[in-house]
Amino acid sequence: MELVSVGSLDSPTAAVTLSVDPALQILAAAAAAGTCSTTPGNVACNFASIAPNERRRIDLQLLGDAAGSHSISATLAAPLDQNSSNDSAVIPLSLTAASDGALVISPATLSGTERQVQRASVLLSTRGAEPLTDVIIRVVVPAATLEVVAASADSGHLLRDRGRGHVQPR
Repeated sequence: MELVSVGSLDSPTAAVTLSVDPALQILAAAAAAGTCSTTPGNVACNFASIAPNERRRIDLQLLGDAAGSHSISATLAAPLDQNSSNDSAVIPLSLTAASDGALVISPATLSGTERQVQRASVLLSTRGAEPLTDVIIRVVVPAATLEVVAASADSGHLLRDRGRGHVQPR
C-alpha cells in the first residue's frame, strides 16, 4: 500500500495506523523512508517530511489462519492536512482454504426393483493448494435391506465391514 501526499504543502510528519483483522497474523511491516512498529492486530508507521505528490510505500507480511473475507483498515494523521475525507481506507482481503475437499455421490438417488444391482460413484476432489491428508470416506448402507456385492477404489485401500465400505488413503 502507499501513502500519497496530494496536498500543495510539505507535511512535516505523517503517521499511518493499520488495524488488521484478528484472523490475520502480522509477520512483518516496513515503510520506505519511515519506521513501523507492530502489536497484535495493529501496525503504526511514522514518516518524516513528505513533499507534495510524494509516495511512501508500506509493505506488510500477513499470515491468514482462516479462509474467508478479511480486511485491513488504514488511517492517516498528518499536521496541516486540510482534507480529512481521504485519510482512511479499508482494504479487503480474501483467503481461500489451503485444502478444499469436495465429495460428490452420483447418482444422488438410487431406485430400482428387488434384487436389481444398483451402481453409485463417490468422487473426492480438491481445489486447494495443499493436498488432502488422512482422508477417510465412509459409505454406510442399511445392511438389513441392501447388500454390497462389489466395491473398488481408484487409489487408497478399501475395507468392507458388514456391508460398509471404507476407503482410506495409501
